[in-house]
Amino acid sequence: MSGPFLSKRIWRRFVEEGVLDSYRVSKSIAESWMRCRQSGVNPYDGRGRKILTGEALLQRKQQAAALQSVAAPHLQSLYRSFRGAGVMVLLIDAEGYVLSVVGDGGILVKAREINFVEGARWTESEVGTNAIGTALIVGQPMMLVGLEHYAVASQDWSCTAAPIRDTDGQLLGVIDVSGFAHSAKLDTLAQVTLTAYAIEQAWRMHEQEMLSELLEKSHRLLVKSAVTQTVVTDARRRIVHMSPDLEVIGRHWFRVPLDEFLNEGFVIQHSEPIYASGRAHGENPVGYRVSVLPDAEDSRRAFSWDGLRFAGETGVSAAFAEVLHEVRRVAGTDTSVYISGESGTGKELIARAIHDNSPWRRGPFVAVNCGAVPDNLIESELFGYVEGAFTGARKGGYKGKLAQAHGGTLFLDEVEAMPNTLQVALLRALQEREVTPIGGTKAERVDFRLVSASNRNLWDLVKAGRFREDLYYRICVYPLTVPPLRDRKEDIPQLVRYYCRRHDWYVKMPEEILQRLTAYDWPGNVRELLNVLEQIRIRAGSGVPNVAHLPPFLRDMEQGGVARTDRNPIGEREDEGLSYRQRVQKTAMMRALEQSGGNVTKAAWLLNMPRSTFYRRMRKFGL
Repeated sequence: MSGPFLSKRIWRRFVEEGVLDSYRVSKSIAESWMRCRQSGVNPYDGRGRKILTGEALLQRKQQAAALQSVAAPHLQSLYRSFRGAGVMVLLIDAEGYVLSVVGDGGILVKAREINFVEGARWTESEVGTNAIGTALIVGQPMMLVGLEHYAVASQDWSCTAAPIRDTDGQLLGVIDVSGFAHSAKLDTLAQVTLTAYAIEQAWRMHEQEMLSELLEKSHRLLVKSAVTQTVVTDARRRIVHMSPDLEVIGRHWFRVPLDEFLNEGFVIQHSEPIYASGRAHGENPVGYRVSVLPDAEDSRRAFSWDGLRFAGETGVSAAFAEVLHEVRRVAGTDTSVYISGESGTGKELIARAIHDNSPWRRGPFVAVNCGAVPDNLIESELFGYVEGAFTGARKGGYKGKLAQAHGGTLFLDEVEAMPNTLQVALLRALQEREVTPIGGTKAERVDFRLVSASNRNLWDLVKAGRFREDLYYRICVYPLTVPPLRDRKEDIPQLVRYYCRRHDWYVKMPEEILQRLTAYDWPGNVRELLNVLEQIRIRAGSGVPNVAHLPPFLRDMEQGGVARTDRNPIGEREDEGLSYRQRVQKTAMMRALEQSGGNVTKAAWLLNMPRSTFYRRMRKFGL
């Protein structure tokens, strides 16, 4: 608990100059402050801005009614242990919305002054570093006191939060105890963590009861009747039962997401909710009965991927089929793989597929975006450190990503962004298969599969002296290139269907929209396509999409299906001195800046690009 020992000077220097005294600020707080700064949180505010009221709040509570019911007695017990101590006890859902609050009168009045109330969204991006929002991101219990909070509105507070997970480890929500900073007690963290654990145990019992009832209803529905081609799922759309005629597909489908089954060549014909006994139909269903039909388009697919685990959409193009062939070929080996491709093409999906189809698949898949971690933190992030290695080091030390990946796959994205000194250390670790944490003297043996990726030409960086040649040869043993979306446009209809299934958006996309989507060249690749589909879904609401729901650059296409090139006031001419790939990257960034009204944080989010990388490329491209 470093809050009381942080000075206002340390906080002010960071928010005003961006300089972080990492020896006086714990790693978790430093990382959170960095996220807040990158996402544009106002450090001089921090009051709740997004607050649900009325029907919106009731709907949010209804969605979490089961969690509230299970957690209520445990939260009451927790509050009784603190009653009169000037604290409040809260339940928050997985998206950071406060579902319930109970507390002493004085603290509740103080909370209302900063909009810390039911319905408020208390995440890092909304109010800055706080135990609730940070616990949602790191997935671990957190205790913050005073100046550890990023924004001034919370700096008179102490808050202690712990996540709640279901049987599969999925985040359900967070519980929190908040009070005045001057009365913070260390044992609060233990009490909150134990209460979260008790709620998790109660939730597991609740899940088992719901599953038992759903299985009983499924059996009556499918076995005792003549229903065919029907799947029953739980509330999270995981399969719990299916009609016998579908079981011949040749896989054990219990608790597998419905989307994976649909990828076998089916589409949804009809879906209806199933309610628990004694529940009104206005309440949350415990599952769904889903009628399916064979997908006629799937039967025309040119390639079969039986047995290949791939979390994305395979499509029908020869270009992407060749990538999957390469994945199948190299996955069973121990060879280091280097994945190149433009931003947004799905390099991490390919890395994940290599892992999921390899002998390492039972181990962890550890991904590190080298461009997103500040230079002063990346060494400790990769190699870890021992307790006492530096001021503010975590008690017990920290196990670095290389050690975390032992027995599995280490994926280094944007590997070109790694500082030169760290390239040397990584090369040594790869050669010797040993890692020595910062401040330690004992080397730890590590064994993992290495997959790296970049959207830059790594060999050009080697020739320019910006990337070590010996490290290049170590990581680039088996190169693999992911094609841009403009080279696999025949996959666009399948990618649209994939997005619709993932978001339970069961609509027939008009042919005119599909034509426009297919005519466009997508400089931001699959990521840009999915972002556009998100815009269309939001604009269309519950209705059928039409051309008016498209973003302007697709809505105002010229005759012949060519997207207008004059929509960017800066212009989109090809710059001398830039490679074709760099020109595409620049164009995508300019379009993102236009769509975001010049907001760099939002533009980087639209491209799913770390803000540090976005700024670096802005300087390079003269934006």
